[in-house]
Amino acid sequence: MRNCGVCTHLDRALIEQGLADGKPYQLIAAEADLSESAIRRHVTNHLGKAVLHPVSGPVALADIADRMSGLLADTAAVRLHTHETNNPSLLLKACATEGSILGMLVYRLGITDTATADTVRQGRDLVRAVREAVRDSPALAQLIAGELRAAGSDEMASAFEQMANRTTTSKELTA
Repeated sequence: MRNCGVCTHLDRALIEQGLADGKPYQLIAAEADLSESAIRRHVTNHLGKAVLHPVSGPVALADIADRMSGLLADTAAVRLHTHETNNPSLLLKACATEGSILGMLVYRLGITDTATADTVRQGRDLVRAVREAVRDSPALAQLIAGELRAAGSDEMASAFEQMANRTTTSKELTA
């Protein structure tokens, strides 16, 4: 049986801290001069679920999504810059970083098939359709606001009430 490259590594504590912090395996492997598969084997064989789910309290999906969106936006900006400056090396690094971020997001959220992505796309489409529908119907916006408030979603209810008020006000101004 072969020795674990992480267990015998001089920087084992740093590697495991990176894992606990949710740092991408690809980045940890590069920093430690190990393969990504060595990192994965170490997690699977020696650390298990303690590292796979290091979060000790509730985490808001919106917070994760906002952070990931910011990272992806930064990476996209770097990719645009590389096209402008004709820097293929930086382009490859930006693409690898973006892939790592997306991979981490998919992994952490437990997305294992396209059904989740389809559901998110359908939700986005539904939001767009409802937004368009309430622009012309303040009564519909008020009805949706009431249902949302009854469901305990006060912030979204307030947003629909504001849409209803704007629609009513703009109709009064044009009349």
